[in-house]
Parts: sequence; structure tokens; C-alpha cells
Amino acid sequence: MKKIILLTCIISLSFASISNEFNKHFRHCQKLFSQGKIDQSIRELKSFIPSGNMEEKNYTYKLLSNNYLAKKDLKNASYYLDLALKNDKNKDVIALNLSNLYIQQKKYNQCIRVLKNTKKQDPNINKNLSFCYFYEKNFPKSIKYAKRYERTNPKDKQILQLLFNANMNINDFKNAIKYFSKLNIKQDEDYFLKLSHMYTKANKPLEGLHTLGYAYEKDLLKSQKALSYYAYLLESNKIYKRAIEVVKSYAPEDKERILNLYIKAKDYKNAVKSLHKRSSDKSKILLAKLYFKMRDFKKCHEILSLKSFSKNSSLQGEAFILKAIALYELKDLKSFEEVLKQALQNKHCKKQARKMLAQVGY
Repeated sequence: MKKIILLTCIISLSFASISNEFNKHFRHCQKLFSQGKIDQSIRELKSFIPSGNMEEKNYTYKLLSNNYLAKKDLKNASYYLDLALKNDKNKDVIALNLSNLYIQQKKYNQCIRVLKNTKKQDPNINKNLSFCYFYEKNFPKSIKYAKRYERTNPKDKQILQLLFNANMNINDFKNAIKYFSKLNIKQDEDYFLKLSHMYTKANKPLEGLHTLGYAYEKDLLKSQKALSYYAYLLESNKIYKRAIEVVKSYAPEDKERILNLYIKAKDYKNAVKSLHKRSSDKSKILLAKLYFKMRDFKKCHEILSLKSFSKNSSLQGEAFILKAIALYELKDLKSFEEVLKQALQNKHCKKQARKMLAQVGY
């Protein structure tokens, strides 16, 4: 919230109910105030506070408040204005000024106290109440008064921002999105990221995805954070080809992520191409599996035959089983039996090898 401008009280005397003596003294103190002789004005006002006439008292309190306000003494300014409020006919005007003083001092409950019994004819009373309830974390009441103010001031950015924040705090993402859109914020990367997150929280993941898709097409997503989140949403929604494109744009060195996306996209051609450049045991097993999925059983067997795996390792066991299945598909039952007999020596796959042999009658 922007700093609220303090409103000083305009004091004019009603001659019908004040004495000539008070009028003379009050005018003198007003003149001192206008001349900047603040301390002298305060001293003379305090020395002549009327004892019985409430109207004279109120004029004194209001001028004292203005003097302290000129000294930036908000505590005393609000103290005397609060005294004036109790018996003043213009309660809404005084209450609004006093509420501004309390807001400056972050005394939000005091602000609520002086405003809640007003007639609320001035829209700024609703505005101040909305901010005070917001700072006290009473978001439903904050929204109530903010909406009242919005009816007469629909383009007030402070109140639109408050309505957005308050709805976010109560997880009302539908209304949060509504007010976020009304704010007319510059449509940059940060804007689209926030909007996408809100759609996701509102259980509208596709809207969140399309929001970032639009930003991506307009070349507004620049940071790795934004592109990474977009790629995550694409992958979550099984849009793998676009996810690959996005990952390559910000992290072309992340070969593992790109490979996994190729596999999820069933783009085995590019996945195989990537794996042929690797020499690790895991890579060769994965390469053989891909050839198997492509029903190239000969190539699957060839890859596994050319690679020597660590004896009695889990990868060797996996290679034995995969090679045996490939040979079975190639109808080479003799070699199939030989490989499974070798597999019986591997503790990681001997049970599966024994079961496979039994199934074909060995």
C-alpha cells in the first residue's frame, strides 16, 4: 500500500456556541500555528482548555492535533483528535483523519475502532477499513470493505492489488486471477509466471500451461526458471515434443533429461542416436531395450553381445534375460537355452532364468 497522505482538519468556528474570550484566544493560537510557531501555539492552547463547553474543547483538541501533526508527532496528534471525535458532530470527517494517523503508526485495531461506527458515506472510510483488516489478516472483512470501495473507484490500483492479495491469502484463486487481470500489469515474464501459478493452484492446469505457451510463442520467457517451469508443465501434461524443444533452448547440455523426454515421446530414433554415443553399461542396456521396443531383436542381441558386463552384477543379469528374450523372438531356441543356462550362474536373475527355461520345457 502506498503511503497514505495525512489529512489535516480544517477548523472553522461556529460563533453561536463559543464565548468571545475563547474566540479571541483561539484565533491567536491559530495565527501562531500559521506562522510556524508550533510550540508556542501548543503551550497557549493547553493553558486555556475550556472546562465545560464541549464545542470549545473540540476546537482546542483539533488545533492541538494539527500542531502536533506539524511536528510529525503522530502519537499526540492522534491522541487529541481522538478526544475531539467523541463529541464532534462531523464524526465521519474526524474519524477518517484519525484513521489516517493510526494507519501511519500501524495501529490498525485503533483505526478499525474509530471507523466501524461511522456512516461510511466517504468511500475512503471503506478503503482504510479494507487495509486495516488486511494488515490484521482478517482477509474476508478486508475483501468486504474493499469491494464497497471498488464500486465507486473501480480503477484504484491500490484496492485492486489488495483484492488480489487478500484472495490469494484465502486461496480464492478464481477471484485472485480476476483482480490480477484488472491490474493491467506489464505483460512480461514475471506476469505470465504468476498467472500460470495461479491457474495451477485454482486446479486449472491447462489454462496455466496455455498461459506460458502464449508467452513462449511471444518470446517473453527468457530465464531458466521460467523455461524450466514451462518444460515441467509440458512434461506433466505429456506434451513431450514441445518439452524437448524448450529444454534444448535453455539446457542443451542436459543430455539425460533430453534422452528421457525422447523416450517418453516414443521418439526412439533420436533416443537411440543419443545412446550410441555412450559407453556405460546402463546406456547399453537401455539402448538394447529401445531396439527391442522397436522390434529390432537382432540389433538388441548384437548390442548386448558386444558389451562385456561385470560378472555376477545386476546389469549382467538384466542383459542375460533381455538377450534371451531377443533370441526367443528370433526363434533361435538353441542360443536362447545357452544364454539362460549362463544366467543361472548370476544370483540376480537365476530365478527368472529357471522359470523361463521351465516355460519352454527345459
